[in-house]
Amino acid sequence: MVGMIGTPAFRWHARRPAVRWSGTIRPMIAAVVLITTERGRIAETAEALLELPEVGEVYSVAGAYDLVAIVRVRAYEQMAEVVPTRLAGMPTIVKTTTLMAFQCYSKRDLERMWGIGLDDESELGEPSAEG
Repeated sequence: MVGMIGTPAFRWHARRPAVRWSGTIRPMIAAVVLITTERGRIAETAEALLELPEVGEVYSVAGAYDLVAIVRVRAYEQMAEVVPTRLAGMPTIVKTTTLMAFQCYSKRDLERMWGIGLDDESELGEPSAEG
């Protein structure tokens, strides 16, 4: 697949399981971070972002931003350290805009929304035609 100006089109995606203990899922605070990178440094930046344990997914996108990162932490104070210091402090990142998530309405809907580029509906937990 070829992207704009003959460059390969990439999809960076890493899913981390929900943190579990005693049979329950621990709630996480989530943010969607819109990122502008230095010209020609999208791939390098995406790979560096995925090294941060708080970053669950990174997507290359079209439009006003170059990347979208999904950040999850256990406390709001951690978000204040992760985004402006560790993430925005990366030398290849020019600008960030952070959207704090208040409520998750449906796990299934969110998987569909962020499952952009998945090759198969079965990757979203959908039953396949074979059963």
